[in-house]
Amino acid sequence: MQVDKYALTCGYARAFLIPGLILLSLIVSSCDRDALGSNPPDRARASAAAEAVSLSKNAAPVESTNNEAGQVYPDLRTIARVAPKGRIQDKEYNPSIKAVDELVGMGVEAVPFLIQKLDDDKKIDHHVLDFWSDVTVGDVSLVILTDFFTTPSMTEHTIPGTSWPEILDVPTQDADKTAEEEVRAFVYTKGREAIKAKWERIWQSHKDRLYWDERDRCFRIR
Repeated sequence: MQVDKYALTCGYARAFLIPGLILLSLIVSSCDRDALGSNPPDRARASAAAEAVSLSKNAAPVESTNNEAGQVYPDLRTIARVAPKGRIQDKEYNPSIKAVDELVGMGVEAVPFLIQKLDDDKKIDHHVLDFWSDVTVGDVSLVILTDFFTTPSMTEHTIPGTSWPEILDVPTQDADKTAEEEVRAFVYTKGREAIKAKWERIWQSHKDRLYWDERDRCFRIR
């Protein structure tokens, strides 16, 4: 019988090569396991990495400081002390409040950003407003919004309903309470959400006509 040498050679190769490859695979797999897990420091590092991944999945979401366009919002918790005179945006009295400068630079987009912060009751841990015992992010937002819609004379407001007494339902003749007391009294009876709701109605009614008047440094409607 004639023997096919090529077929015979292939048969020998399969007989010896395949078991050899399987054995090699088992050896490599065993080495990988040893390298990854048998050494105590390696096991510790692997465990720490797994724990870090688990913590990152379960951690509370970090508040975003960017909008969808990638614009960076100012962190109102870092706002510097505000002078007791004038408006917060007046360079004569507040020449270098970075957060205010950033808000002005945002243009009209600063308004909805500040409105969303009105119910933020996180306390600011440094002195910001004179004659206030405690100041929250929501308090600062309200002060800024009020000033941004106030003319340089401090006697007129560019949109009806945006004055301090109108927002907080304070009688104009009532001068017995401080600004902080007026805010606390309103929040106690109606909540910060009521302040936010008032400003949201103002925004929805005028947002398409708002612009920043650089000369008077306040928002106006066209």
